[in-house]
Amino acid sequence: MPTSIASLSKFRDKYSLDAIDLMANDLVIRLDIEDALVLKDTSIDTKKFFAKGLHWKLRAKTENSDRTGNEEKLSVYLFCNWESENPDWICDWTTEFVLINSDNTKHVTNTLEYQCKFDDSHRGFFGILKWSSVIDEKEGFLVNGGLKVEARIRANKVAGMRFEKNFESHGLLNAYRQYQQYRTILSMCSPVFYSLFFGGFNETSKEEVEIKEVDYDQFLDFLNVLHPTTFTEILKRTVPYILALADRFQVDTVLEKAESYLIASKEFETAEKLAFADKFRLNILLAHALSEHVFLCGCSSQARGTLTTKQFKSFSSDTKAAICERLMELANKKASAES
Repeated sequence: MPTSIASLSKFRDKYSLDAIDLMANDLVIRLDIEDALVLKDTSIDTKKFFAKGLHWKLRAKTENSDRTGNEEKLSVYLFCNWESENPDWICDWTTEFVLINSDNTKHVTNTLEYQCKFDDSHRGFFGILKWSSVIDEKEGFLVNGGLKVEARIRANKVAGMRFEKNFESHGLLNAYRQYQQYRTILSMCSPVFYSLFFGGFNETSKEEVEIKEVDYDQFLDFLNVLHPTTFTEILKRTVPYILALADRFQVDTVLEKAESYLIASKEFETAEKLAFADKFRLNILLAHALSEHVFLCGCSSQARGTLTTKQFKSFSSDTKAAICERLMELANKKASAES
């Protein structure tokens, strides 16, 4: 749920990090599904993660069978070291499977203890919740068509594996367990936060710092994109607020990540890319958008998203000038080709 204030210490509360600390989780994997309805046709996996010398991934799917009582339900499974050809390994793990709800008090959580081994590498719940409840937006699990599932994993015992180096914990939330880590990460990347934490303001001595007018979930996504050991990717639905937060707090590394995402993305029309480039002063994205095969003012039937007069008027003077230069270049090329 949107909030007007995000608090750094609040991350511990929302995700019950005290409980996670007690469990000594080795990995927290989040599966962020942009369009939950695709689960009707296929299963969706996270990419592989590495912890305790083992590879892990999380899978979500729908299932309608005898074991689900012939009702369609959401199923989640954790895979452990499934590609290994070593027949001797075992891993005893405890995992909390969590279906995230927009109301923090209504997460659906199921805990499972299991021993995975060479010929039995995955386990989970084949009916964590009825599918009809999952896709009912009134229930709070589906937000803007998207769905989030977490696996909070503790590897209790690992045997039969050779550890070649000291593998540290790389969980999605582990980087945020201690307040000092927030301060260090944010201060290194943002002059705004550096001033806030170390610049002589009252907040420098406080254990909790309030960041006004920030949506809590959006700020968490922003932190996960910022931190080098987390696995959150920028998505079409997240890029607008990731850019806004990176611009507000002057975090160039995140601006660059978002800019690279937009350049590579095929999901945005050229006019939309121009708008992002203008609003957040992304010069590389601007050059890319201007170079895309003819896009402006209906100059070509191959245009991807014609730029309207209203959109043009909303741009800064610099962007307007760049667009006009591009139009002149295109017009000159057309005139040369026709002569």
